[in-house]
Amino acid sequence: MAPKKNVGGPKGKGPAKKTSAKRPLPPNESSSGEDDVSAEELNALMARMEKFERERGLSTREAGPRPARRASRKLIFKNLLSRMSVLEASRTAVRRDGEEPEQPEPSREEQGPTAPSVDQPQAARDQAVADQSAPSALTDAAPAISRPQLESPEVRPETIATSLALAPAYPVRAAPSEAPAVSGSVSVGQPSVQASVVDGPSTSSDGAIQAAGTRRGRGSRTHARPSLEGWSDETALGMSLALAPSSRKSYIRAVQEFLDFRQQYNLPGVMPVPYEQLAQFCVYNRRRGLAPQSIRAKLSALAYWFKAQGLSDPTDDFRIHKFLTGWSRQRGHPRDERQPMTPAIMKGLKQLWPRLCTSHYEQVLFHAAALTAFFGALRVSELVALSKSDTSHRALLISDIKVLHDSMEINIRASKTDQESKGQVFRLLKCSEEDLCPVMAMTQFTALRGSEKGYLFSHQDGKPLTKYQFWTITAKALDMLGLGHLKFGTHSFRIGAATAAAEMGYGDDEIKAIGRWRSGAFKGYVRSVSS
Repeated sequence: MAPKKNVGGPKGKGPAKKTSAKRPLPPNESSSGEDDVSAEELNALMARMEKFERERGLSTREAGPRPARRASRKLIFKNLLSRMSVLEASRTAVRRDGEEPEQPEPSREEQGPTAPSVDQPQAARDQAVADQSAPSALTDAAPAISRPQLESPEVRPETIATSLALAPAYPVRAAPSEAPAVSGSVSVGQPSVQASVVDGPSTSSDGAIQAAGTRRGRGSRTHARPSLEGWSDETALGMSLALAPSSRKSYIRAVQEFLDFRQQYNLPGVMPVPYEQLAQFCVYNRRRGLAPQSIRAKLSALAYWFKAQGLSDPTDDFRIHKFLTGWSRQRGHPRDERQPMTPAIMKGLKQLWPRLCTSHYEQVLFHAAALTAFFGALRVSELVALSKSDTSHRALLISDIKVLHDSMEINIRASKTDQESKGQVFRLLKCSEEDLCPVMAMTQFTALRGSEKGYLFSHQDGKPLTKYQFWTITAKALDMLGLGHLKFGTHSFRIGAATAAAEMGYGDDEIKAIGRWRSGAFKGYVRSVSS
């Protein structure tokens, strides 16, 4: 009997198993650069994969002998690592050549850790190092980009008062389409920044640094730190009070004129203002007939406006100073044509008050005001209210006058040369001539006025005597005296005091004391009287 043909395995343990032929990789999937992948990298990647499967219970779900699975997986990982390394090397080369636009940086979650991990394969660590150096290579290869010049936004008229720190005295309504301007700040509509910090400072919407924490004193009491909210408004008020009311008004008017000038000639509204625009503004005012001194006053207003916004002062330019000096030499020093009041004119006014005033009270009011202005050498702002709405209270109050038997004391609380309100008291003596005696005129007036608080020179209904009312009636009286063709003004009383004192033989120091002058400026007030 023929022996049975062995159809089993090599040792006759059953039929031979069919072994599937190993499928080769397609040509497009064959690994290029497999020699670059080391055994250490594959072992490290395999170990991490096996650890991942053990932790999630995935290792028992895969059938087949462990060595076969490991060999198959190892081959897959080897090809995968090779392809990744080739791909990343190609992308890096393209980036460096500038042929591929820079891709947006991924988020922190997508990007992962920037530093290569120790557990990563060597190729991955090398690639991480290359990625970290890639930005410098991209910067070197990228073309230069010209950044636009940063310019301040166009300044609109509604922000003038705020930038001049004049909001408390001269509020300006903002345009409906614009964000409200922060008082005392150049910037308009800044976004609010809030920070919540325990026991630390926080920033409010106006930039104020506020204390968010508290401190404990003795015992268990908690003392809150003083709030700094609204600090910008407080500093703006301080800057506003640093200027005289008349200066604030003239500064706002000058700045508005400059903005209108730029709009009229279609000049760009950039800040800081270039030299060319300031020079053109000066020429514009000169051709309008303004004197160089008046142009300098407008430039002073603009300089204050620039500095109040924290900008440099473009008016302090060598060229501006020089051509203004040249214009002044060409024009010459203008002569002050204002005429001084004299004792003879004061007597004539006394005779005309009854014809111009409607009541006895008004006659006594104007006579006392005129004699006080003349003998006290007062400025009109120190004498009467500038307007019906004047709230500066720089004019004389009833509390500033103390009438004695043969003299009276006057307290000037603040003036043009005393912005800090240190005050100065002087005395006027009684005069033997009744029509020119300020003490007798004041005694008669205060008896009619009473001791009610408020402005000293006020009407019978309590309303203040204003600058316009006082000078309008005085100018009519001068015209009736035949002096209307001469140039008189409210400063003629102060000029007349210096002129009369010089004619009576007073020395320079005595004249300076009468008008409270601190320098030799009084000499410009002493002049001859025109007939």
